[in-house]
Amino acid sequence: MEKARILDLSIISAFTILFTLSVGLWMGFPRGYDAYRWVAEVKYFSEYWPHCRWNYQWAAGMPFLLWYLPLPYYLASLIAMVPSLSIELSLNLLATLSYVLTGTGIYGFVLEATGRRRPSLVASFLAISTPAIWVSWEIEGVYAMTIATGLIPLTLWALLRYLRGQSKNISSQRSQQ
Repeated sequence: MEKARILDLSIISAFTILFTLSVGLWMGFPRGYDAYRWVAEVKYFSEYWPHCRWNYQWAAGMPFLLWYLPLPYYLASLIAMVPSLSIELSLNLLATLSYVLTGTGIYGFVLEATGRRRPSLVASFLAISTPAIWVSWEIEGVYAMTIATGLIPLTLWALLRYLRGQSKNISSQRSQQ
């Protein structure tokens, strides 16, 4: 059974990468009208680490990231520090990884809910190929939302596993009484 899950997750990863390549999402400069801001801010984070929470260049100094959480910036800066990787490529890799995690989370959630492999794979492929989830990357360029998209299905999968474990614990406690 574990070999089948590893195979399924490999298929989901390969499908996501091939899909993003076929529509040209992670080739070249990051997509979306907000991409220039993201590239500039990741560059700022990379250059001024660890003192990057205060932006001295804006309004005579003000806190950075009043509206976004810093995790996407930290991750993109960390990836961009690898030699020969640009900031643009690091943002595109993070976005692709996010959608691989989206497919993985949906696969795990449906597999946990139904116990069946095929519907889990179909749900994952349908979600990955749905244009609505690509809007935050392709058109808007809001990489915080794009990166967070990968965490939502994983969280739902973890919640379902937790609730199933709790119901088993409750039923075992009742049977002991």
